[in-house]
Amino acid sequence: MHEQQCLRKWRRENDKLPDSQQQEEPIKPPGSLADDDVASLIELGDTAWESHLQQLVPCPRCSRTFFPDRLEVHERSCKGPSCSRRPRSNKGA
Repeated sequence: MHEQQCLRKWRRENDKLPDSQQQEEPIKPPGSLADDDVASLIELGDTAWESHLQQLVPCPRCSRTFFPDRLEVHERSCKGPSCSRRPRSNKGA
């Protein structure tokens, strides 16, 4: 039930994006989590991380990656390659 609702919401949000920012539909990872199976848990986490990375879109100015719906917000304030370098804190100095 949750997956169907989540996928419908994802499709609705993806359809709102400009064609250049629309993504391919996410694929459900194979396998399932067995009780107390640490290897399955680690594999599931790795698969989820890979899925997350595949959904990110790079900023055309600074190459930082964002979810498609957040890229537009970032682009409004992006100043190019220098924006990916954050100033270092002088705490403890």
